[in-house]
Amino acid sequence: MQVGNATITPSSLFIRNNASASNPTTENKETPVVHELKSPLKKAPGDRSASYFQNLLSMPGLDEYQNQLEEQGRIEQSMVIRKGSQVMGTVGRNGWAMLQESSLNVLWDRANGNTATFAQLLERHGYEVENFKPGAGPSYAEVHEMIHHESYSTLVARQSIEYCQELNCRTGFAVY
Repeated sequence: MQVGNATITPSSLFIRNNASASNPTTENKETPVVHELKSPLKKAPGDRSASYFQNLLSMPGLDEYQNQLEEQGRIEQSMVIRKGSQVMGTVGRNGWAMLQESSLNVLWDRANGNTATFAQLLERHGYEVENFKPGAGPSYAEVHEMIHHESYSTLVARQSIEYCQELNCRTGFAVY
């Protein structure tokens, strides 16, 4: 998934939402995720710290991950961007932009996250902008469905499978 100019993966979603490994909200004792290592981690190639890998090994369980995705799907969008009948992107009330073209990312960067400036730039470049008052905008899940022509629950299922595969690779445990 592309959000702004960042590609979202299960691990980047976790790291973004849980800046430190000691965050108590990531603790889920019912999941088979490694929380303590029998031997200390060593520095990896690329000079990444051992705490970086400890953080990855303490990723939340599948239920918590799915809850994060469902919460993301409920985020109200303040702006929907169209080119003709095709939805090209959205900006959420939380300030996140999900854009389908690199040219839109360039405009978002030029606007420095200012939605009014962004809307002006979009209109100058031939995009239609629909702004919503608080409480009247579509959810992220609804916009996802407009763009990708698939249900948001299908996205959650697909990303859950990828997340399990990533957990399997990173922890060595089967996670379902």
